[in-house]
This record gives sequence, C-alpha cells and structure tokens, in this order.
Amino acid sequence: MSLADRGVPVAVPKILGSAYTGLMDLYRCQDVADVADLYAGTEESVLGAVAVREVVARRAVLLAAGIRQGHPGASVVRRNFPSPDLDPSDEADACELVARSLWFVDLDAVGEQRLDPWFERAADAVVGGEVEKLRDLLDALPELASARSSYGHRATLLHYVAANGVQIRRQTVHRCTPAVASLLLERGASSGATMAVYGGELTVHELLHTSAHPAEAGLTEAIDAVLRRYPA
Repeated sequence: MSLADRGVPVAVPKILGSAYTGLMDLYRCQDVADVADLYAGTEESVLGAVAVREVVARRAVLLAAGIRQGHPGASVVRRNFPSPDLDPSDEADACELVARSLWFVDLDAVGEQRLDPWFERAADAVVGGEVEKLRDLLDALPELASARSSYGHRATLLHYVAANGVQIRRQTVHRCTPAVASLLLERGASSGATMAVYGGELTVHELLHTSAHPAEAGLTEAIDAVLRRYPA
C-alpha cells in the first residue's frame, strides 16, 4: 500500500525564493511561524512538567480567540485538522481540536499524562539544530535517545528531524539537522521506530520523504543519507 493510500499527505516540494538560502541556519515556513505565534507562551519547555490536559486547555483559549480574531495560525490549525463537527471559536470545541492536533483520538484520550521536561528540552534542541545542547542532554540522560513524547503521536526525538506529523510549531529544519540525526542514532535511537500519525504507524524514513519542509530546505537527501547509515 502506498503512503498516499494510507492517508499520508505526500508533499510537493516548491521553491520559496528567499524563504531559505544557504546563508540561513533555520528553515521555518510561514504556516509554522504563524502557529508558533498563536501558541506563544505555551511552549512545552516553558510549561515544564504540567499535565497534557493543561497544555490543551491553555492552547484552546488561544485557538478560540484566534479563530474569532482571524489569526492566521488558527486558520493553519483548522486547515491541517479539519473537524466539521467542531466550532473551535468555542473553547470547549477548541479543546477537542487541540487534542486532535496532538494526535489524540479525542479529548478523553488525553488522560492524566504529563509532559516530560527533559524530553521537551531535547525536542527543542532537535528542531533548533542545537547539536551540543542535545549532546549534553543525552550525556546526562542516555534514555532520551529512545524516549517518547507524551502526546498522542508518541514520537521519538528522531522523528522530529523529518518535520512531519509532530506539533506544527516544531516542523522546522536546521542546516545541522543531519548532524542531529547522526548524534541520536549514534546514541541508540532506532530508525525503525514508528509514531502514530495520519491513521497509521510511520517511520522517520516515511515521514521524511513525504515532508515538504526538508525538501524546501534542500536537506532531504542529507538527512536520508544519515538514516541509511543506521538501518533498522
């Protein structure tokens, strides 16, 4: 079965002009920037070891207000997670939509899970291309290499290098992303680990090759070359 048949959106790379050049360290498209702006102040590394329900509740307030005020980030969330049964301008429905955007089946599935602050710091280091910061975290906590997110997708840190399926605000690519992937794999991350998105269980390989962001940054091949050195 092809990825398209499994419901995975196959991205069509496009040139974004000056949105990314070899002189830039970080590629972040406008949609990702808009969602980051919408949810400013609710970043996982800022919130600490809070219950995931608290994250959902805080972002629901911002999403509902964003829908009412026409914030572009709210439109991105709504477009990426179409839910005709919900009116996200209402905070209760916005809670449900935020939960779905974190790949929980519904709000009830969130349960009593809490964020792991160390995992979240490491995830920020991954998407920000902060190799030395990530190395320090892995030195202190080697188990982070195989740890999983508290969110419904259950991503490992390695999945974040694909910039696909994880939280929208974290779908960025750095010129050091290949080095980040190499470090994680050296420390025991599995390229065969799957995460629960798009109605299936997908590996970092599958997510990388259906992600527009690494393609637009010109880094898909470099990241893939690293992954191929560490077959599952």
